[in-house]
Amino acid sequence: MRRDIEGLSRKFDSLNGKLDHLIGLVGKRQRRHSESGSSVESEYSSHGDAAVKDRRAPRVGAEFSNLIDRTSRFGIDATNVGIISGMINNMDGVRGGQQRAAESVRVAAEPSGPNLNETQGVEQQLETEALQAELIDTFYEHADVNTISSIPRHVFQLLKHERRVPTAMINVMMADACGHSDNADLVAVGRESARGYFIERAYRALFECLEYDSTEHCVTLLLFAMVISKAGLHRAWIMHSLSTQMAIRLRFNTLDSPISALAFKNDSELTREWKRRVFWQLYTFDILTTTLSDLPPCLSIHDLRCNAPTPLTDWTSAEGEPGKQLAVLGPAVVFCDDQLTMREQIEMLGILCDISSLQSRMTPEECLFPEGFMAIHERILSWQQRMPHYEVFAKGNLIYVAEAFQQRPGLIFLGLLSQYAHIFLCLIKDTWLPAGRKMTADEEKTLAWARQTAYESAQVIHRLVPFIRGMRLNIVCPFTLCVVLQACVVSLYSCGWDNEPRRVLAAVNSVEAGLGFLDFVTPRWAFAGVLTTTLRGLVVERGFGPKGQSGSGGSAANAGGELEHAAGKGAASPPSVELMRPFMEKSRLERILRTGEMPPASGSQ
Repeated sequence: MRRDIEGLSRKFDSLNGKLDHLIGLVGKRQRRHSESGSSVESEYSSHGDAAVKDRRAPRVGAEFSNLIDRTSRFGIDATNVGIISGMINNMDGVRGGQQRAAESVRVAAEPSGPNLNETQGVEQQLETEALQAELIDTFYEHADVNTISSIPRHVFQLLKHERRVPTAMINVMMADACGHSDNADLVAVGRESARGYFIERAYRALFECLEYDSTEHCVTLLLFAMVISKAGLHRAWIMHSLSTQMAIRLRFNTLDSPISALAFKNDSELTREWKRRVFWQLYTFDILTTTLSDLPPCLSIHDLRCNAPTPLTDWTSAEGEPGKQLAVLGPAVVFCDDQLTMREQIEMLGILCDISSLQSRMTPEECLFPEGFMAIHERILSWQQRMPHYEVFAKGNLIYVAEAFQQRPGLIFLGLLSQYAHIFLCLIKDTWLPAGRKMTADEEKTLAWARQTAYESAQVIHRLVPFIRGMRLNIVCPFTLCVVLQACVVSLYSCGWDNEPRRVLAAVNSVEAGLGFLDFVTPRWAFAGVLTTTLRGLVVERGFGPKGQSGSGGSAANAGGELEHAAGKGAASPPSVELMRPFMEKSRLERILRTGEMPPASGSQ
C-alpha cells in the first residue's frame, strides 16, 4: 500500500507540474499581447491572422469535452490521475497542432484566404450584440428553475449595468440557449457547432473567474457545472468543486455566523439573500451528486451556519417592506420552488448528508447496519408525515395527485426526493454483505425489511413517472432523472430478491417506462442519455437482455418475459389536459425569476 501511495504522489506531482506549465504558457501569452499592445481576448477575436487559431474551435471544444468525459465522477484514483495527465498531454498536442496549422496557413496565405474569410463570417454571425441579447432572453425563457435561481434576471441586469458580468457566464448562457433558439444566423451555423463555439469560449474565459474570488465568479462556475452536467455529472464535478471552494473562501457557508459578521457588514439584505441562494444551490448540487458517487460531501450540514433562503409567500407586500425587496429575486429554490417548505427541504438535504456519512462508516464484517440506521429511517417517516397530501402522493392515483398539487407542483419533486432518500438508505447491495461471516438472524430480518422498503419507494416513483412526463420540462428538477434511474435500479435488483413472476413483470414494465421517460427528456438534458446507457447496461447484466444472455436475473427474465417486448404493459396514462394545465403554465413568482419584473399587486396571471 505504501508503494501505491508513493506512486500516486509522484503522479500528482507530475500533474501539478503540467498544470504549472500550462499556466506559465498562458502567462507568457498575456505578456506577449500586453507588449504588442493587444489584449488576450483579441487572440480569439474574428479579426486578423490570429483568427486562424480559432478555425477549429467547435471541434476542439468537442475534443476537450470528450477528454473531460473520460475522467471519473466516482473518485480520483491512480488510474484517473493518469487519465487526467494524458488529457493534459493531449490538450498540449492539440494546441501544438493548431500552432503548426496556423504557421502553415501563414506560409501559404493565398490559398487559405477564402476559408479564413468564411471563418471570420461565422464568428461575426455568432458575436453580434443582437444575437447575444436574443440568446440571453432564450436562456431565461427555457432554462429550468433550478439553474436560473442562482442568477435571477434582476441580479443579471444589475451586474450588467455595473459591467460585472463575467465573459464566461455570458458564453455559458448562450451555449445553453442554442438548443432552444430559432435564430436564422444560428441555425445557418448549426446549433451544435454554435454551442461548441460558446462552450470553448467559456472555457477560455475561466481564468478571469479564477483570478480573484467574487460572487459573480462563483455563480459562473456553478452555472457552468449545472449546464454541462446535462451531458454527464462526472464532467461537471471539476467546475462544481472550484465553485464550492470559492464559496467557502467567500464564507458563504458561515454567512449567518457571528464570526462572519464583519465580512458581510456592508452587504444589503438583497445581496445577502442572493448569496444564501447561491450557497444552497451549490450545496444541493453537492449532496445529490454525492448520492450517485462514492465521494463524500464537501461539508457536513451540521457545520453550516447559513440560514435557509427566505421564502416568498407574499410577493404583494407593500413597497419598501423586506418581502417586496426580496421578491425581485423570484422564488427561493433549494430542491424545488415550493415556498412553504424551505426548512423541510433543508432538513431532507441534511438527511441525505447523514446517510452518506452513515454509509462511509459501514463495516459489514463487524455489523451490517451501523448505529443510527433505524434512527434515520424514523426521521424520513417523520418528514413524510409533515408533507401536505403525502398519502395522496404515495398512492399514486394521477388524477388525485393533479387535484391535490395543482397549486404547489414543487411538492411533487419534494415527495420524490423523500422516496429517493429511502432508496439511498435501504438499498443494500449484494457487494455490501459480509463475506467472512454469516449474517445474524436480526441482520437477515433487517435486510429483508430494508430491501422491501426500497422496493415500495421505487414503486411510488414509478407510479408518478407518467405524471412528471406530462409537466412542463423547465419546472422539472434536473435531479428527477437520477431519482427515476435509482427506482429502475431497485426494480431490477428486486428480481434477484424475489423471482415471483408478478413482481418480475411489474419490474419489467417499470423499467421500460423509466427508459421511455429518460429517452423523452434526453433532448433537453443530454445527461439522461448517459443514464439510459447505464440502465441498459444493468438490464443486460441482470439477465433481461437478448435471449441467451446470462445473468443473475436470467430465470426471472424467462418468467417475466423479454424487456424489449414489455412496452406499454401496465403503464398509467397521464390525467386530462385540463387537470394538467396548472403544471404547464408559469406561476407569478416564476415570471419574476425569468423576467426580473414585478407583476401588478392586484393583477391576475
